[in-house]
Amino acid sequence: MIKLTLINKVVSFLIFFVVFFRLSLLSPYVYLALIPALYGFYILLSSLVNLKQFKIKLDASTMSWGVLAVILIVSILFDCYQDNLSVQSSFSFRIIMIFVLSFLPALALSKLLNKEKSKLESIMILSFWLQILIFFIMYFNINAKIFLYNIFGMGDSVNLWAQNESVRGFGLSGEINFMTPFLMVFMSFFVIQKKYLLLILVCLTQIINSNMAVVAILFALTFSNIKLTFKIFAVLITGTVIYALGAVLFPRFYAEFVNSGGMRTISGLIAQHVISLHSLDVYSILFGFQQNISSAIPNLAVFSDMGWVILFNYGGVVYIILFMLFLAFLSLAAFGKSKLALVWFLVGVLFNIKGLAFGPNGYMFTSYLFMMLNKNLRSDGKLNQSATCVVL
Repeated sequence: MIKLTLINKVVSFLIFFVVFFRLSLLSPYVYLALIPALYGFYILLSSLVNLKQFKIKLDASTMSWGVLAVILIVSILFDCYQDNLSVQSSFSFRIIMIFVLSFLPALALSKLLNKEKSKLESIMILSFWLQILIFFIMYFNINAKIFLYNIFGMGDSVNLWAQNESVRGFGLSGEINFMTPFLMVFMSFFVIQKKYLLLILVCLTQIINSNMAVVAILFALTFSNIKLTFKIFAVLITGTVIYALGAVLFPRFYAEFVNSGGMRTISGLIAQHVISLHSLDVYSILFGFQQNISSAIPNLAVFSDMGWVILFNYGGVVYIILFMLFLAFLSLAAFGKSKLALVWFLVGVLFNIKGLAFGPNGYMFTSYLFMMLNKNLRSDGKLNQSATCVVL
């Protein structure tokens, strides 16, 4: 088996780091993931040119692409009815960006990894250690935080507001307040093996960044296969540190789980973000109002952060069902018929409560990466010719 060269290792690490953490350069719209996406596109074109046979295998990966194609067609139709349609509000464009910024980089990285999951594990470990190092640099030096945020296109982040500068957003990620803390904790428990110091540091640092990390820890303690003795040890260590230093180091955790019993965020979401644009009838329940009300779109009179509310207002119950089918097949394609596939599906459902998970992000990238490693590469690191239609 051909081993990765040093250059491959460095390039693989850089691809994982910039895509998993959704980094940009100078502007939030200059995605660094576009660079590996070009390589992924080259791999895809090469596979199509060398295609010798065309076979469709009705497995989970094929079904995920089929459902996504249906969602794209529906989105093109619904986008035609959107008021003030823009690139930001278009779900059709969002789906295309999932392909470009999540799937293609995953294809590129899987090629470089040569289908060796152990190599992916080592890249994850290095990436997480680097994030922890950056976390401490930013935590102890706010000027460094401001400088790095501006370099990587996050200069307008809420984490640079006066009330947030010293309490959240320590690390390099476009999703540092949402997906990144959860995914780092999740991967430390479920993918990275027996790196207990790293696991504990990931938990402690990411709790500061987002309360979603707490939910990830609960998921991991419930479903992961790590020994019960370590789970108990991890809870005791983490709990002791939080109890002793909570009000100082973990103010957001304290406010959420100690002062308000874990209901502050949930109450806020229900009170402010459960919205229906108009009165409901049978048609609107089924097909929504064909309007994207995401808070990421500027100048909306009414908006929501909750993914399920956004999807309902855009495409109703039909669109939500299609998205859930897509999540289910994507999870099965990534992890097979396993407990982990079910947990990964539940993670997607959870993400879509706090924000809109249906887009190019760390969750989608990781899903496609594991799909590629599990299904579509031969032992020599090349795409299976008969599986190319499944990749598409």
